[in-house]
Amino acid sequence: MKGHLKAFLISTILITQTVVTPALAAQDIFKMSLEEILNEEVTSVSRKAESPRDTASAVYVIRQEDLRRNHVTHITEALRMVPGMHVERIDAGRWAVNTREGTQYFNNRLLILIDGRTLYTPVFSGTWWTYQDFVLEDIERIEVIRGPGAVMWGANAVNGVVNIITKHSGDTIGTMASVNVGTEDNWQQFRHGFQIGDNWTGRLQFRNREADNSKRLNGGDNNDDWDLSRYGFRMDGKLDESNRLTVQSDGFRGTQALRGGFPAFGTGFLDHDGIKMRGISLLGRWDRALDDGGSLQVQSYYDRVVRLKRGVMDFRIEIYDVEFQHLTAPGQRHEMVWGGSFRLAQDDFGGNPLFFYTPDEVSRRRWTGFLQYDYEAIENTLNFIAGTKLEHNDFSGFEYQPSVKAIWRPSGRQTVWASISRAVRTPDRSEHDITFSLAGTPPAGPSTLTLIPAPDTKSEYLKSLEVGHRWQLTDRFSWDLALYAKRFEDELRVEFINPTTLINGNLKGERFYGGEILIDWRPADWWQIQGWWAHINPRINPNSATRNHANIRSYINLPGNIELDGTLRFTDARQVAGAPDIPSYTELDVRIGWQATPEFDISLGLQHLLDDRTVEAPVQNFVAFQQAEIERAFNLKLTWTPR
Repeated sequence: MKGHLKAFLISTILITQTVVTPALAAQDIFKMSLEEILNEEVTSVSRKAESPRDTASAVYVIRQEDLRRNHVTHITEALRMVPGMHVERIDAGRWAVNTREGTQYFNNRLLILIDGRTLYTPVFSGTWWTYQDFVLEDIERIEVIRGPGAVMWGANAVNGVVNIITKHSGDTIGTMASVNVGTEDNWQQFRHGFQIGDNWTGRLQFRNREADNSKRLNGGDNNDDWDLSRYGFRMDGKLDESNRLTVQSDGFRGTQALRGGFPAFGTGFLDHDGIKMRGISLLGRWDRALDDGGSLQVQSYYDRVVRLKRGVMDFRIEIYDVEFQHLTAPGQRHEMVWGGSFRLAQDDFGGNPLFFYTPDEVSRRRWTGFLQYDYEAIENTLNFIAGTKLEHNDFSGFEYQPSVKAIWRPSGRQTVWASISRAVRTPDRSEHDITFSLAGTPPAGPSTLTLIPAPDTKSEYLKSLEVGHRWQLTDRFSWDLALYAKRFEDELRVEFINPTTLINGNLKGERFYGGEILIDWRPADWWQIQGWWAHINPRINPNSATRNHANIRSYINLPGNIELDGTLRFTDARQVAGAPDIPSYTELDVRIGWQATPEFDISLGLQHLLDDRTVEAPVQNFVAFQQAEIERAFNLKLTWTPR
């Protein structure tokens, strides 16, 4: 621990002292002031444009500039910037992402969206991060809500919501091509935006990625390499001044290797070179501005994913979704947003040799309605917000998810907020319908492991209390504090009922207390520093989560169009029952960028500089992927944008 702390402090000094020179004072790293950045609009909290200062939620925004200056190569790397967000890279192609709770591969309480389309899979209500590999230059911003977002987004938005918002095609006119050459990851991408008449714009994009094997703890390749190609288009247009349309589609195709087993029974048969995956989606959205200042939106999408795990599990999933929302202001100090949606999810798990779903092919429906009312009790000073989400699904029937919030602004630069919420996570196919029987050799000798399905499981639900304080003390310094206490009930977990039999069921849930503090500081016009610290305290199982995380990020402009950026990340130690502990670690990532010409940009990214290999993730509690060491990586990125 002392060695990591020493490295952390030395690296901080190096980053800061390297750039302390009066010659840089004339440069401006940002075109926007700190106050303007803090007031940038977000739409994920209340489905309307509002300043983060006016939200009664712990919200954080990752901008396009953050993606560029951190040399982000995958969307999960971007989420490391978020206060309290815990990102573990399990191996070359698998990640575990969560906030305000423990982290594992099958996390299922964090809702991920892109342009209003959910990226979760009904298999386990989580996200397959491997094929969420986008053209990052097309992302306008990523809005992250830490804490329940159920009123607006429904079931599974329990620990938080990540909403990836891509750019309007009118903002990507022209050509962009880039290539990344690295020691671990290589990718190429291309985008072309164009104008169609006076009212329409469009773009085409393509990205191909190849990731090398990680290393086993005992040496040698881990057989977890992967490759993915993603392609798509987007078109935006307006019918008149009040009506706008968006149509977009993307698809992917790739392969992924897998090495793992079932730790309870010592099986090691999961060793495949070619898990095949492919998918396609199509989304349409109509926005209408109303005469009374409100708006109406209707959106529909289709999503299809196919994964072929030879000898383990094959499946096909199709989702049809349609929703509408209406924003209106019935009075001078009143604002209301309401809407509803319908979702049909169809899947086919037929022909799996190890995992059986009963029935193997099924259609599940979900109906939802939501309402949120915002009352401004004292003009520009005090707001009360109340709402609820009502839902009916084929797994657990009727669910309700209410929330009550308050926002107090004692001054123009200060906000105090509080929120009480109830959120649910509904059972998924792997909890409700799955069964298997595996032969293995546990410590006691040869035996068979059997999982029994639980068709009578109930939804698990969360009760959450949050409070927060935002304060811009000066033009160059601000802070954002969020504290929370939450309790799970009827938590869905797999447990042994005897040495050879597991069952899915509702058990007593965990309780968590914690908080995050974020500080923004601009020591000079050419230098920005952002740092955060997050703490979480599990009350029942002390080892269910990593207790402390910290992050310090620095952006610096140097003469000659050179940028020097660095991030220090600290992750506390974690004890894992029945598996090796994960020691605490501190890592340093550095980026050096050079705008050689107005059309040509060169960027060098250096990751994991303090250790040549780092174990970030423990052995997973069900399917134990071979534990891997994440290696030090070097990435050279070349970007060409002809004008």
